[in-house]
Amino acid sequence: MVRLRLAPTPSGFLHRGNALNFVLTWWHARSLKGELFLRIDDHDTTRTRDEYLEDIFWTIEWLGLDIDQGPQDVDDFKSHFSQTHKFSYYKEELLKVKETALFGCLCSRKDVKENGGEHPRECRDKMRTFDLDDFEDEEKEMSLRMSTENIKVPDASYVDCVLWRKENIPSYQLVNLVEDRDMEITHLVRGMDLSPSSQFQQEVSHLWQWDFPSKIYHHSLLTDHGEKLSKTQKSPALREEFNKKEDFYLEVVSPYIGHKVKGTHDLLQIEAPFFTIKEKTERL
Repeated sequence: MVRLRLAPTPSGFLHRGNALNFVLTWWHARSLKGELFLRIDDHDTTRTRDEYLEDIFWTIEWLGLDIDQGPQDVDDFKSHFSQTHKFSYYKEELLKVKETALFGCLCSRKDVKENGGEHPRECRDKMRTFDLDDFEDEEKEMSLRMSTENIKVPDASYVDCVLWRKENIPSYQLVNLVEDRDMEITHLVRGMDLSPSSQFQQEVSHLWQWDFPSKIYHHSLLTDHGEKLSKTQKSPALREEFNKKEDFYLEVVSPYIGHKVKGTHDLLQIEAPFFTIKEKTERL
């Protein structure tokens, strides 16, 4: 069974780039007669806000996309789907791969930045022992990293990647690996900016002997005055930029895919020349 997912983070109001990814993911699920899941990655409790959660549901409804499984609204999400209910589970799954050289790290972001964006590796050499219960101790300020000495990383920022943060919350990489595995996701649709993350996650999945989506589709990014759109950089919110759904489809989706479309129903007749496909068997 083909399974895809929308996995937005509630860290800001969604912009047209996020909306385009939603449309392309929905199109791919429907064209392959697969299932589409909504998963909201709210594990980063330092950035999640209710208004951002509400915006996700508003965007999906406004775009006219149908979802097969997942939360129906903010209250349903908070009660039954929030990843904050699963922190103990993420810890248990992480401890199962303890043999893959996990170590405690006291390096700050400043230390990493001063080392050219790459982890200095002194902590790896010391291989501090850890107990995830220790992260309750605020004085330790310790993160948990995985040694990448024996795997290929896409760039310096992935060297000794953090899997559990100093704030005692799981990292984006860990949550994505666990959730995509558990949801049995078969295809990923992502922007090209997440290509390095896809490469890293594929390497880690292979190391941990976890299933990873069989196909990854990376699409080019929309920009604003030459800059990548970003929620954290306060790119124009979708709901502020467009008054009508039809305007978004004609001004954003149509030029992007090279076909004139007025709504989601038209997309099912379109082939997809806008994807770069990487097979699971292609080790990166």
